[in-house]
Amino acid sequence: MAKIGVLILHKKTDRGKSKTKSFDDLLYLGLKIILEDLKQEYEYISFVNIKDYDFVLVSLTSVMDVENIICTLGKADKGKCKIIVGGSGCINIRSYIGYIDIAVFGRADNQINEIIDGAEFDNVWRKDKDPELKGSYIIRQVNKLNEKENTIGCPRKCYFCQYTWTRKMIGERYHHGIDLKVDEDDFQKLEIKRSGRYTTAFDGLSASSRIAVNKTWCSVEEIKNKINGIYNNQKIIKPVNIKLFQIVGFPWESEQTFITDLKENKSYWRRVDRKNKKKRIIFMYVFTPFSPEPLTPMQYSRANIIDNWREYLGGAKCHNIYGDKTTDIEAFTLPQIPGGFTLAKRVLINRCTKELKEKIVKILEYPKQKSVYVMVKNVIQYIGMDIFNKIDPQEAGFNYLKTYCNVNKLDGKAESKYKELSSAKKPSISS
Repeated sequence: MAKIGVLILHKKTDRGKSKTKSFDDLLYLGLKIILEDLKQEYEYISFVNIKDYDFVLVSLTSVMDVENIICTLGKADKGKCKIIVGGSGCINIRSYIGYIDIAVFGRADNQINEIIDGAEFDNVWRKDKDPELKGSYIIRQVNKLNEKENTIGCPRKCYFCQYTWTRKMIGERYHHGIDLKVDEDDFQKLEIKRSGRYTTAFDGLSASSRIAVNKTWCSVEEIKNKINGIYNNQKIIKPVNIKLFQIVGFPWESEQTFITDLKENKSYWRRVDRKNKKKRIIFMYVFTPFSPEPLTPMQYSRANIIDNWREYLGGAKCHNIYGDKTTDIEAFTLPQIPGGFTLAKRVLINRCTKELKEKIVKILEYPKQKSVYVMVKNVIQYIGMDIFNKIDPQEAGFNYLKTYCNVNKLDGKAESKYKELSSAKKPSISS
């Protein structure tokens, strides 16, 4: 009987020092489901004893885990052990293909035992069968919800969101689960019935950007109606705090549009503020730079690693958009905006090709410096800008993967829609 280990990945700064003994306290539901399927016993292990196992399972939940697997396995002695990776972060495997033996794309429910036994599936890559990654693979969908799952997928089809384009919707509605300490939903469906904290997203400072990325339901009128609902709810006495995620740096955006859109936001909040000091609605903007994610309609779009959005907001401090403690509405930005180097690494991992693999791994392994500007400049000098610009579909490093629908038919849709809106009367949050 094969000896199986489950690898605990470690960060570059504390590899080998993690005190985590299991994934029970982490949001690794997919891995938990797989481990429940296993017919054999398993152990949680670190990289130092990989060679003592026949198979080691690795769960990748994001591109950050890709950095960690390169760091973790780069110096590990794996012996004859076969490394199996899977999870939502297992998309483009080219940057770490040298460290693994098997990759599972999408759901692996009721597959893991057969995969270990050597069975072949159209969502499973095997190094011994396809060492050059010349085959074609699919993102496997869920057949049946696990008892721990309420829904899978999202009915919205925002052009930038990998989640909705790689998972068919199963269940009544998009649901984040009962583990969250605050209410969270898309803005249209978010129910604000009491004072407290909420999390939602506009994902676009202007109505033009939101329409362009197919977020048409997050309209100016919807925003106004939601605020009026809070105003008119007699049960809401204490403040309502809304953490509002915003995407910045879409291909059509720049420093100037960023500043202009913030001014329009200020104008809108000023107009809907009743200024009677009876209801406090606080919007905390959390910015995330746009990343062209594989298997989405915007997968080939340009990634802006140059603009420093945090710097435009005044650096490491909150930036006031509108209001204060004397107004009903207050809106400000939080300073934690990922910089250009963080985005650059994400794009490099997502778009890694066979030709660029060695250079990209060196960038991922390079110690982080204090100056993000210097790091971005060094990346551009070392690898060039082509990989960050709009790319040709034939040159995409992830083109061996297919999802459940044809996203390529929507290539360029967002950019053309924004151009169309801009040439006409430009709608905005303040219109």
